[in-house]
Amino acid sequence: MAGSYGSATFYGNNGGVRVNYTEVLNQSAGTSTITIDSVQLMSTNYYGVTFYACGSVYIGQTRVLYMNGESGYSTGYVDSQNTWYTVSNSSSTSVTVPNNGNGSTTTIAVAAWGSYNDFNGWCIGIQAGNIEVSPAYKTINLSSYSTDSASTITVPSQTTLGNTCTVTVNRAKTSYTHTIQYGFSGGTWQTAATNVTTSYNFNTSTVAEHFSSITSDYLYFRCLTYSGSTLIGTSSAVYTYVTASGSPSITALTVTAVNDNAVIQGWNSGNIFVQGYTRMRIIVGASIPSGASLSSCKISVGGTVISEGTTMDYTTTTPIGESGTITIAATVTDSRGKTANSSTTITVYPYSRPYASVADAIRYSSNVNTEDKENGTNISAKATIVYSSVNGYNSAGVKVRYKEAGGTYPTSTTTLTSGAANYTKINGSTELSTDKSYLVQFIIYDSLNTESSNPTTVEMIIPTKAVTIHAKDGGAGIAFGGYNTKDAIELWLKTYLYDKLILPSSMYGTSEPSTSGAEVGQVYFQLID
Repeated sequence: MAGSYGSATFYGNNGGVRVNYTEVLNQSAGTSTITIDSVQLMSTNYYGVTFYACGSVYIGQTRVLYMNGESGYSTGYVDSQNTWYTVSNSSSTSVTVPNNGNGSTTTIAVAAWGSYNDFNGWCIGIQAGNIEVSPAYKTINLSSYSTDSASTITVPSQTTLGNTCTVTVNRAKTSYTHTIQYGFSGGTWQTAATNVTTSYNFNTSTVAEHFSSITSDYLYFRCLTYSGSTLIGTSSAVYTYVTASGSPSITALTVTAVNDNAVIQGWNSGNIFVQGYTRMRIIVGASIPSGASLSSCKISVGGTVISEGTTMDYTTTTPIGESGTITIAATVTDSRGKTANSSTTITVYPYSRPYASVADAIRYSSNVNTEDKENGTNISAKATIVYSSVNGYNSAGVKVRYKEAGGTYPTSTTTLTSGAANYTKINGSTELSTDKSYLVQFIIYDSLNTESSNPTTVEMIIPTKAVTIHAKDGGAGIAFGGYNTKDAIELWLKTYLYDKLILPSSMYGTSEPSTSGAEVGQVYFQLID
């Protein structure tokens, strides 16, 4: 540090003594260090002589320079009057004195011993024959500086992440303003606020990101004190212990029905779960503690995980395959490894295609409920159907029509009452032949599988009048147990095969035909009874 320079001059008979010194100020320590640079002698009456110096120089109570007056020591030649000559350049000792900053002083003193007669030359001393300087001291002013000190701050010893931490400023002067800074160990200081007077409320959510994977740490604060735009000083850092408490919570778990079928969209405004048709949209709402982030969201249906990642809005791609009460569960995990769980249930209404538990058609003559296989020229039918009500939204029905074997079904149908005890005539005013067979088709439908689109159908055959063997005139077929209606072998009786049915290899290839199914090569069997 650069110093300031000064001198202390002492006058006596025939001349004087001057002490030159340097002061180095240490403001932070509140001290000044004084070092003697040189001592000079001046004669007002004599010249053309050699001098020998003797005496001491003091700073305060400490002697810092000693001259013994011996020949050859601290000598010099005076060749003119009123000129300062250096006696000694020795500065072997420095003295540090207190300096409170404003108006501090210390003393520089000179003292001599011996006499002129002792040394035959010029002396600094009270009995010096030619230059006499009595023991004396001079008060010197030390460097002044501002004694203003920086303000200090206090904070609570601990707080919770997300809360407000009050930084209280203990102002050294009411005119001071302050900049509040914060930071963590090993990091850099960040400015929270400027022009603060007595306090500042710091929202710890500001540092939430720091706690993304940890649950606690020390948060440091410091205060920069200003007088106007001049920085007075910086306070020591203080800290508060921040705890990132809390766990995630699931605030909502909603499951809504996704129905692509236009009919179901009209049932309860589409908010209904139907087996085999409805998909699910699952939305998880979660609250994550301050500073943490979502790590994963796991969604399961009926105990089977269907989604695991950061998706909190998931729609299934396939319809629900089961019915009844189904549990949907969610588990949320945050970046600190803490979890939250929630579950809910939905009711899935069962659905399957409608079918006939009873489907029957008979030949009759006059009474629709009395079968007349031999002479009946009318056909009557009845059916009982089973269907899924889907909480009352679904409806079902059954219709019936007939055709001559080998013919085409008409578009017209007869509606049956499901479960009716009596048969219903289905051939209108048309009289049927007893030597022809007929096929009766039951059409079972509901709101989802309609009569015109994918209904369930059941066929029955109404055989001809019973005969043992019949060959149609002019035809190429033969029938057993009924009338021949096709150019083929027709079996209207139960048939028992007691040996293999031998078919030419051209019908089924070179391997043995399969007997496990209904199809054997190119031979097809239709079970009538």
